[in-house]
Amino acid sequence: MKTNKKIEPTSTATQELVTITIGNLSDLTGVSSNAMGVVNIALEDTVEYYNERNLIPGVELEVITYDGQYNPSNDIPGYEWLKELAEPIVKRNSILSLYLLNRLQIARIQSS
Repeated sequence: MKTNKKIEPTSTATQELVTITIGNLSDLTGVSSNAMGVVNIALEDTVEYYNERNLIPGVELEVITYDGQYNPSNDIPGYEWLKELAEPIVKRNSILSLYLLNRLQIARIQSS
């Protein structure tokens, strides 16, 4: 006669915390800095909200910002800088790599 016995884990595995970096190409200085300040604060507050409440278990979010200075000639260097910072993240986090590579390809197509 078989009995249905629930098997409990004998040990709890510790989950390594993964950091996801969000690149923010924004205007911290220049004529639109006041308007973009509100957007940047909202992004920082959202990241803080998610981290404090652990809404994505095992993941900590962080934001890095490039100041475009409301100057279109800074957009491509800012994009390239953020893209370079994303490459180690893609190599470290294989789960995110397909998503990030897909987003980078879409961004390249849209910028062409």
